[in-house]
Amino acid sequence: MRIFFYGHNCFLFKKGPTLLVIDPWFSKNGAFYGSWFQYPNNHYLKEKVIQELVKHKNSYIFISHEHQDHLDLDFINSLVKKVKIIVPKYRDNLHMMSLLSSTKHEVIELDNYSNYKIGNELSMELMISDIGVDHDCAVIVDDGTTRFLNQNDCKIYDQLHKSLNIDVYSVQYSGANWFPSCYEFEEEIKEKISKERVTIKLSSVLNGIRTLEPKAFIPAAGPAIFPFLESNLSRGIGNIFVHQDTLDSYLKQNKFFKTYYLNPGEEYKEHDLFTSPIPPPSIKEIADTRNSNYCIWDSLKQELNIQKLISQVKNRLVEIADIKLTGIPSIQLIWDLDSKYEGITIDLNRKSVSSGYDLNLNKYYRVCADKKYFALMSEPKNRWQDISLSFRAKIKREPKEFCNEINLFLFSDIDNIRDSFLATKNISLEKCIVSFKGNDYEINRYCPHQGADLRFAEINEDCKLICPKHGWEFDIKNKGHCSKSNSSIEARKYPK
Repeated sequence: MRIFFYGHNCFLFKKGPTLLVIDPWFSKNGAFYGSWFQYPNNHYLKEKVIQELVKHKNSYIFISHEHQDHLDLDFINSLVKKVKIIVPKYRDNLHMMSLLSSTKHEVIELDNYSNYKIGNELSMELMISDIGVDHDCAVIVDDGTTRFLNQNDCKIYDQLHKSLNIDVYSVQYSGANWFPSCYEFEEEIKEKISKERVTIKLSSVLNGIRTLEPKAFIPAAGPAIFPFLESNLSRGIGNIFVHQDTLDSYLKQNKFFKTYYLNPGEEYKEHDLFTSPIPPPSIKEIADTRNSNYCIWDSLKQELNIQKLISQVKNRLVEIADIKLTGIPSIQLIWDLDSKYEGITIDLNRKSVSSGYDLNLNKYYRVCADKKYFALMSEPKNRWQDISLSFRAKIKREPKEFCNEINLFLFSDIDNIRDSFLATKNISLEKCIVSFKGNDYEINRYCPHQGADLRFAEINEDCKLICPKHGWEFDIKNKGHCSKSNSSIEARKYPK
């Protein structure tokens, strides 16, 4: 099969009369209310991909998940109806299926680990991650000769193994969320956290490569650029949105040299090594992108109705009313720090919401943004997770540690918030044994965050076990405690 890269996480596979396109994102409106844009620019390739889909007898599009940089409704609506859409079958597919139903295309849902034939030429195997607020899917495309694993943003590092027999591997290598960029830390602390997170991310990529031993690695799925936000976000300076130059240095330092850096529109060819990493955008390139597009955020005219926002919060609280929560910091949504009445406070422990806020609380999670931000949150059709990815809020929290319950409440969809809470509260407490420097330790096999299998997790020189999904560190010598989340895998030294 021939393999082409069309920007961000869009790959095109063709063999004979069969064509498969993964995660096409060509929208000139960017994603997440105009905060994210493709880099390098790939808008000019949209028509070429459409023509390929039209001329092939068996034309399919695979959508890994519903984030707007993977599910481009503008693109799908521009296609002829013969093109079929394939999606993973998540615990809750209501939002994605609702979006796709409006396109009138046939939509095929596939189960985890299912193998699906596309014509007589290609097959797909899915590897789904579906717990908490994150659901995503990696896909193996196989023509009988070459096996290509597109892992994109999907945190399935704990499921990778050599017997997958992968020839070409692609995975996200840059960060893609609002921590710590949107948090109110001192710049030195923010840079330190970012550097740690980048190192964890790159280490996960390297471990994936070492586990799979592919013939080639193609970095993809980011980073996007943010031309209407602060320029260092786009350039990867002091944050988690690193570019290919950082990845290239890291992989070469670790003796891996089989990386193919493809520009949008280029074809992967096995013997074309020594491609150069794409550099971060210059200030001029960011300005050109800004000047050639318009910002959706600036055009929004939403007016905040506080009672509608409170109603949406109450709807969420009702869904988790019988789930016992204790010790959770108050969530404060604030649109005017000069008035204690210009905001609301959410108490997850009591399942209540009230007007106003208290700046003197010892424990809180504070989201500050303009009224437009919270007006979007008050509309049932809008996903809170998409709004957060606009990076238009500033976050402050005390204590300065991750709280999974707050994360679930703010980022789950209303129709899956209950299942998200229950899934993370019911993670198995099965034990397993890990070894480090001649000593055995009994630990909880599954990470308390989102259930990653820790059986074969890396243990660094400081005796910290690193979760393969999100890089949480558990101190094996200190009862498996994670200082950044105040959680534990209950490690204890196992007698010989």
